[in-house]
Amino acid sequence: MKIALFNWAPIHGNFDEGGGAGIYLKNIAHALSERGHDVTVLSSGFFYDLTNKNIFLRRHIEKNSNIRYIDIINSRVIAPAYAMFHNIELCMHEESTKNAVRTFLLDCGPFDILHIQNIEGIPFSTLELRSEFPNTKFILSNHNYHAICQQVNLWYNEESSCGDYYDGIACYSCMTNQIQFPHFFAIRALTTRFNRKLVPDDQQSIINFIMSYKELDLTWFNDFRIYDKSFDKRSIDLYGKNKFFYRRHKAVQLINDHIDHILSVSECVEDIVVKYGMDPRKSIVSYIGTRHFSGTFERKKRFDPEKLNICFMGYARKDKGFYFLLDAFSNMPTDLHGKLSLTFAGKIENEIDLNRLRSLERYLSGITIVKQYTHADIPLILSTIDIGVVPPLWYDALPQVAIEFVCNGVPILVSDKGGQKEIINHDDFVFTGGDIQSFWNRIRKILFNPNSIDEFWDAGVRVYSMEGHIDNLLSIYHVAPPARLPTVLPSTSQSPPSLPRFEKKPI
Repeated sequence: MKIALFNWAPIHGNFDEGGGAGIYLKNIAHALSERGHDVTVLSSGFFYDLTNKNIFLRRHIEKNSNIRYIDIINSRVIAPAYAMFHNIELCMHEESTKNAVRTFLLDCGPFDILHIQNIEGIPFSTLELRSEFPNTKFILSNHNYHAICQQVNLWYNEESSCGDYYDGIACYSCMTNQIQFPHFFAIRALTTRFNRKLVPDDQQSIINFIMSYKELDLTWFNDFRIYDKSFDKRSIDLYGKNKFFYRRHKAVQLINDHIDHILSVSECVEDIVVKYGMDPRKSIVSYIGTRHFSGTFERKKRFDPEKLNICFMGYARKDKGFYFLLDAFSNMPTDLHGKLSLTFAGKIENEIDLNRLRSLERYLSGITIVKQYTHADIPLILSTIDIGVVPPLWYDALPQVAIEFVCNGVPILVSDKGGQKEIINHDDFVFTGGDIQSFWNRIRKILFNPNSIDEFWDAGVRVYSMEGHIDNLLSIYHVAPPARLPTVLPSTSQSPPSLPRFEKKPI
């Protein structure tokens, strides 16, 4: 097959962007190529040449690879999504970037498959190209909730899961990462020029580039309107609702009308996107595969039947459950003092958080802090671990850390918020997300049951190899899409209004 794969972040070079979806894309691109398929990978919204206001395509060649890499330079839809949080107009309809994708499909195709990982870096209206390329099947993977949430993860104001956006009103007060426009594009422009990830020694180049802004014609940036957080009366006058209401309903409509198969990386994700209007007939759960699963699990025994060695790996963020764990261990029941050890492995830069983590030592039999690690370090970090904790407070799609734990022979204790609970099949290893008492109840069951680890493995673990996942993906590629039906979209209050296209003016 001739397959085009898209994500906003490039997977060539050493840019290290795109998170788990980027790693997944790199894995399937190479796996599909190794099976003899013709693979082209497209990126958009990452590379910028500020000396040229035009949008254009750039080809990248990797040695010893049959994969073609094409980058859209100067997309009017900046990625990742937080950079365009308030600019709904360009995210939904932007003809010049859409035309760049059209040019890609014409010049590099014809393709049998266009598999989109995230609709970031291109406008949602790009999906309308499906009608122009009737022999190309359009497929969307939901690695997160960007299709229905401009914040990507349905995590309101960095505080709590977003179960009701109040027809878009709540979105106006939902905080996102605040980018500094000159610094952001200086980094992007130099990354594009050097064609590599920037390093600390490039700081002076960044400063020099910012100082030279006045010599550049940047009027073409005026439409970005990154900082416009105002309540949008114009869109209310046009559509009867605000821009965030429009964004969710129009995005779902475009997906339902033009995507052939809607993939979700877990049942949790599928339940949510279908709840918010995506066509269930087109929906398929496709658990991602990993190169680190050989087909069998190393079933480690507990290192000490009287104690439990616990590990948290990942980001020191609230949505990932890091602060929940700090609160839980700070309030550890006295009967558990000295019976647990804790290993933290991840990125932690806040000195207050670091000191708070260290202060837990008085309750523990030991504490280990690994401030940064590579994937090659994981087996050593986990070599003395009994239980991995995956405690997200948001509906995490399918956290890679959960898969990494079990592939290294470490059972996992998980919150019930997210796809990680679908990996395992034992209730004693699932606690209520954000509930400290529920967490300690599960720890007690595991600690005082000498057979708990064996019971975890005997109950079954659901992880897929990359080979198995590619088999599944290719079968999906060959499935005929369901017949198109009129789109019916739910609302939290009333039926959505008729939604014409935006005018060609900034909101």
